[in-house]
Formats: sequence, C-alpha cells, structure tokens
Amino acid sequence: ITKTEYVPLYFSMGVGSYDTTDMSIGSGARVGDFAYHIMYNKKTVGEIDKIHTARRFSDGMTTIATASGGEAYIDGYNTWLTTIDALELGFDWDLGSDSTLGFKAGNSTFVLDPQTNYNVVGDDITGNVRENASRHFNLSYETIFNKYADFKAHVGLVDNYQDLFMRNPSSGESTCPNSTYNGALQSNINLPFNNTLTVGMDASKGRMVSEDLSTGSLQSTKGTLLSAGAFVQDEFKAFDFLIFYAGARYDYWKAMDAKNNSAEGSNISDRTRNYVSPKGSIVILPDDKTTIRGTVGESFRAPVLNEMFTYRMKPSDGSTTMPNLRLKPETALTYEGNVERIFFDRLTLGASYFSIHLDDMIYKVTINTDGDSQNQNIAEAWSKGYELSIRCKVIDGVTLFANQTHTDTRISKDTRYDALERLEGKQFTSTPQDIYNYGCDVKYAGFFGNVQAKSVGDQYYEEDNSDIFDHSYGGYDRYTIVDATVGYKFLKNCSLAVSVSNIGDRKYWDGTDRNPGRTYMVKGTASF
Repeated sequence: ITKTEYVPLYFSMGVGSYDTTDMSIGSGARVGDFAYHIMYNKKTVGEIDKIHTARRFSDGMTTIATASGGEAYIDGYNTWLTTIDALELGFDWDLGSDSTLGFKAGNSTFVLDPQTNYNVVGDDITGNVRENASRHFNLSYETIFNKYADFKAHVGLVDNYQDLFMRNPSSGESTCPNSTYNGALQSNINLPFNNTLTVGMDASKGRMVSEDLSTGSLQSTKGTLLSAGAFVQDEFKAFDFLIFYAGARYDYWKAMDAKNNSAEGSNISDRTRNYVSPKGSIVILPDDKTTIRGTVGESFRAPVLNEMFTYRMKPSDGSTTMPNLRLKPETALTYEGNVERIFFDRLTLGASYFSIHLDDMIYKVTINTDGDSQNQNIAEAWSKGYELSIRCKVIDGVTLFANQTHTDTRISKDTRYDALERLEGKQFTSTPQDIYNYGCDVKYAGFFGNVQAKSVGDQYYEEDNSDIFDHSYGGYDRYTIVDATVGYKFLKNCSLAVSVSNIGDRKYWDGTDRNPGRTYMVKGTASF
C-alpha cells in the first residue's frame, strides 16, 4: 500500500486580478505507525463586473432584445464579493505492514455577497446572495490478506448543512440543505490461469429538504433517495498480447418519503427500480508500443437529490427551477474503441470513437411560458463522436501536444405527455460540437512553463435550439483563448509562478455568464 509522504509545514500564497487572494497552509508528519495532516485554504475574489441582462421589472426600461417567448430584456450589471474557506484534517494508522486505517474530516464554506446590481435606468436591484456550507467525514480501511487477495472498505457522510439563495431583498429566500451517507466494500482476488476477480458493493442514502419563500408563500419539497449496488468483474490475461474483461453490476434504487405542497402534490408513492448492467472489454497489445481497446456495456444512472427535489428561483431572470418527484433513472448502452501508438519513443498518437444510446435520459427542459424549468425523462437520445490526440517530446524537457473532441448529439424520441414542445431532432444543450486543445509544456533545470490554447465551437443554450442571441445574454459564443504559466523552482521545495488566463482578453458569453477577460495570478509555494 502506497504510503503518503508528509511535510512539517507547507505554505502557498497567490494574488491576482480583481483583488483575488488565495492562501493555503498545511502541516503533516509521521511518527511511528501514526501520521496526520491538516490543511487550511482561504480564497477571496473582489468585485467582477458582469454585463448582462435581467428580465424587465416595469415599463419604461430600455429593451435591447426580445427572446423567442416574447419576454423583453434590459441591460444591466452585477458585482459580487466571493469568499471561500476550507479546512481538512486526517489521520492514518498503520496496523501492520499490510493494513492501514484512515480518517478524514473537513468543512468548507462559500459566500457570494452582492455589492452592486444596476439596470440601465439606475434602479438598484442588488441581490443574488448565496451561502453554502458543507462538512464531510470518511473512515477507510485497507489490507492485503496475502498474495492472492486484498480488501478495501470505507464509510462516509457528506452534509451540505447550509444552502441559501436570495435573489434580491424583496423576493425572500430558498434553502436546500441535504446530506448523504455512503459506504463501499471491494476485494481483488488472484485466481488460477491468469484470472483476477474483482467483487464489491456500495450503497448510499441521501435526503433533501428544499424550501422557497420567494413567491410569498412557503414552497416545501423533501424526499429520500436510497441506492445500492453489487458488482463483479473478471480480468483474464489469455496471452501477453491479449486481455479480456467481463463483468456485471446490479443496481437497486428507491425514491421514498417524497412530499411537495406545490402543483406536484402532497403525497407521492415510493418507487423502486432494479437493473443489471453487463460489460465486456478487450485489450490487444501487438507490441510494447501499441495498445488497442474495445468496450461495450450498459450503465444505470439514478437521479440525484438536486435533480429531483430542488425548488429554487433562478438568479438570471427570475424564473424557477421546479422539483420533479416522479423523475426516473436513465440507462445507457455504450460502445467505445481506442488505439494508441508510440513512435520513436517520442511521438504518441491516439484515436478514440464512442457511441452512447440513452433511454429515459434526464434532461432539463422549459415547462411553461414563464421560463420555469424542470428535469424530466426524455424517451431516447444518443451521443456519438471521436477524439484525436498527439503528444511529441521534441527535446528533453519540451513537449508539444494537441487534441480534438468532436461530439454529435440528438434527441431521437420525445414521448412526454405534458411537453411544452417536442424536442425530436434537437441537439443537447451546453454540448459543443468541437473542442480543440493545443499547447506546450516546458521543464528545464528549475524552470517550468505551460502554454495552452483552447477553442470551443458552437453549442446551444435553449433546449429547442432556438438561440438567436450572439455576443449577448442567453447564448454561447464560439471562442479561442490562450492561457500561460511560467515559474521557477528553487531551494528544492520552493517555487514562484505567474499565470495569465485569456491572454488575448477575449470577451464571450457562456449562457447567462460573461467571461471577465484577461486575468492573472502570481503564486509562491514553500515546504519545509
């Protein structure tokens, strides 16, 4: 079992654009069979102007665009002060040469405090207060019985005990506290005839209570999700150049104690779902520089707490995200193929193809003319595409790389009985058709650096693919940005680095958010 190396003192400090500060301090040590570590991080980001539009509040506003639903939008801006705090501590106890008991606990908070929010006629609509707080606990155990078997286990809790959102001072607030217990067991067993068997199980139980006062009367949604699964996989090394994988997973899911006093009703029956997902893979190694992989398998994804139970006003335009207590799990059939080849010990080429067919896909859709949205099950959909990559070690310490991901998506069938609009033939939202990354990594003596460009192609914001806004609120812009980092490592354990994001100061819209342009960060680290 890999042992973690600790340092008695670690410190880093970064400063950057918009009065950004990012500070971390930590300590760790091993004494005999015991080890500890503790880390604290605090990050603040000052006021960032975000030019955007807000739904018209009264007559007389200056209209700059009209959405397909006829709603008028006006120009305005927001600024916020963001503060993030995180603390984590952990302990490890070596119970013997082959066994370890570990414990981790942590707490983090996030506060988004509005500073100003004005529309073009000067009305102060300051709002969008957000506060989140979460704590987590995890107890783990690992052991190697002998050369034939090992065992791992963990239990944990993630408690999001505060989740507050307030759109503006007159709208009230909404809260969505939730918690999830989880646990897992796994064992790897070496069998005769070059077989390795992996078996295990996992389970989780989560609960959410979502309340919203923004409409003037209490809206309350709550429910519990239970999921459990068991899996088995066999790895059979038939020859040095041929490896087979075969396995299956059984999933059990239950939604229970769901209640809602909105239009969904006050009493929803408990629902369960069982599913078996088989999977098979093959790996071919013609030589030590070539790898060919192929996989086919099914998968099962159950709705998470936020998808089913959240009731919250959207910060962008005042519409509402509605809960869906009748949401079902989605299933998928996936085909994947990949080939990778190394040339001259310096050049690596890779190509992959994937095809995913979804049933009951969980998808956020607009459910009324007010712009309210809800996660619903679309009958059938698919996603297909390929990935190409190249990586070349030009000289020692200098590596060039580039990759492309091309994705085609389609909703092939929409059989919802209460659909506001049928979505057959529409592409997925927030899914670019093409993404390109290319750049260079440099490491020489104590110097290190990285330059990377990213190009993102067209994508849709509206699920009916009716986006009509370019370079403005409510749409995605095509863009290319370049980021760079350069630094120097000295005194063995100290370094100083400068990073610049979006060097070309490219302004573009990403749905309801506008990129702030060029930003920088200077960061120093030291460990003793």
